[in-house]
Amino acid sequence: MSRDTADELGITGSNGWNVEAKPGVDVTALRDLIADSVADIPGVSVITAAKMRERAESELGSYAGAAFGIVVLALSLGAVGAAGLFSVGVARREKEFGMLRAIGATRGDISRLVAADAILTGIASLAGGLLVGQLAGWVLTQLVAGALGVTLSPAVTVLAFSGIAIVTLTALCLAAIGPSRRAARIEPVAALRAE
Repeated sequence: MSRDTADELGITGSNGWNVEAKPGVDVTALRDLIADSVADIPGVSVITAAKMRERAESELGSYAGAAFGIVVLALSLGAVGAAGLFSVGVARREKEFGMLRAIGATRGDISRLVAADAILTGIASLAGGLLVGQLAGWVLTQLVAGALGVTLSPAVTVLAFSGIAIVTLTALCLAAIGPSRRAARIEPVAALRAE
């Protein structure tokens, strides 16, 4: 619509125009032509959908990189905290592990017991984390969609969930290595003497 027509209709401003080109039209030439015709309007920029998509992907890539860094930091701190909790648990259960050793449990049995605690902790962490993560992902998707002025829907993939599960369980099992070795070194005589 021409500016004269817009003035006659009472349109005083616009926050965006979308122009669709016919098939076969050179989009770059059309963009330049439109940019030349609105060059006298302050603050107006003309951009193709391909360039807009490229910018959005670049910005989302930056956000994803930052989010990945935060996740790695949180996972590292969580693994250190879990190792501390497993160590406290081993210290509290020294007598129990000593008694188990006295009645025939091997060092491997004690190590597997601590590892099983880590796996159970991991399963509980996954259940809560995936639920909260999905909710946070949905909220973030809505915020990004609102900022870009588009409609987005969060994608739920089995591959992503599997990756999260593997990384979380691996981190917790690695965190349990030190405490499980400490538990396996508990001597039955020392535990019985302390009793």
